[in-house]
Amino acid sequence: ALKTDYIDIMQVHSVPVNFLSNDLLTILQGFKTAGHICFIGATTYGNDAALDALASNPIDCLQVAYNLVDREAETYVFPRAQQHDIGIIARSVLLRGALARHHYKSAPDTLRELRLLIQDLDNIAYLETMSLQELAYHFVLSYPAIATALCGTSRQSELLDTTDYATHYHETPLSPDVLTTIRFHTLNDRSQLDLKGWSV
Repeated sequence: ALKTDYIDIMQVHSVPVNFLSNDLLTILQGFKTAGHICFIGATTYGNDAALDALASNPIDCLQVAYNLVDREAETYVFPRAQQHDIGIIARSVLLRGALARHHYKSAPDTLRELRLLIQDLDNIAYLETMSLQELAYHFVLSYPAIATALCGTSRQSELLDTTDYATHYHETPLSPDVLTTIRFHTLNDRSQLDLKGWSV
């Protein structure tokens, strides 16, 4: 059905903390040795599962959430991934749409801190003469540990915009000062990342 003799990346989604001792990993390594897959990947939620997956370098790539607002992986996950030469696939670059098309303006009062933070980031994007979405992809792809980023779209125009950002971000890199300014803006209440009570 796939019309190919091998699969480039086989990812196991939502791996548990004990992934390294899972029989499935042994099976995948056998497939890799046989040439049926090129790379073994995993997707994780939370730092504990990510760090466990990175513990002894059994995988080639790891998918984690990373964006302008949720940058916790920079502290806990990325240094370990770089140490073991494991590629990072960034997901939720637009925070499930919260960083797209000024959606933050409709965030409920229960997410006020998140709304104000995204507004500040939107102002940074304006000063850099780019959209908030473009700033989001520029920021994520500028991190050395990031090998690639996933894009979730609901319109063809969004897909075209995103591929344009990814293709040309290196032509207009964010300056060290801009990156520092972005990192100055932090979300204290991480529970707001769940976007509860807000249909984006």
